[in-house]
Amino acid sequence: MINNIQPVDFESFPLNSTSTLDDVPKVPRHAFTAKVTFGIQRYTELDIFRQEIEHSQAGLHHQPYTYHKKKILNYKLIFFGFTLLFLLLALVSTKLPTTISCGFFYSSCHLIKGGLLSVCLLFSMGSCIVALSLRTEREAIRQYVRKARTILNAVYTRKRGRLGINGFFTFCSQKRKQAIALKHIYEEALEKISDKKDEALHLIHRIATARTLSQEEREALFNQAIEEFSEKLMGLTHTFRKAGLPHYS
Repeated sequence: MINNIQPVDFESFPLNSTSTLDDVPKVPRHAFTAKVTFGIQRYTELDIFRQEIEHSQAGLHHQPYTYHKKKILNYKLIFFGFTLLFLLLALVSTKLPTTISCGFFYSSCHLIKGGLLSVCLLFSMGSCIVALSLRTEREAIRQYVRKARTILNAVYTRKRGRLGINGFFTFCSQKRKQAIALKHIYEEALEKISDKKDEALHLIHRIATARTLSQEEREALFNQAIEEFSEKLMGLTHTFRKAGLPHYS
């Protein structure tokens, strides 16, 4: 803490036009260089609460399915809203009156109305299909895949930058061989991510179609399967990040 710093009373030093710099009161240097020390606070109650959350596996990383469920439900409502909107537009298009101008500028108003009706019905059907195809467990898997691929791309770009641009255009050089090896490791990591994704999708499909499971048991298995899949992907990205490049003589 800042202690023993006495304030300087400038009013007790009258200055006039003939005063010089030597007449100005000196301020101690330690008044500006004094360090303030703060005590380290211990958040005991918060640490205990976090340990309880981790022990009960109630954190968000332990419940990825439950965390994404509300978001996917909102997406479904949005696409079902588009479905109703396009159905309403299709209904309105059938009620459009056939005017003289329509027949004057176009050969057939019925053809235009039929095309507009077909487009509205097509968009309505597409929105409905998208809404019905959205599954929380599948979307959670895809999100972790996108995240892992983003990390791999960032690490690959950084490692490729360290080799320099000459490593990709210079033939029969050590850097060129290292660049080829790096790309090979990168492609292998992407293939492993795809394999893990297929395994996870197959597993959650088996969980979703199991008839002996209750809704609570199914949701718990979804959370565990997605969490396990996330840990596998993070392990792959960590391995790729720590992987070194082979040295060629």
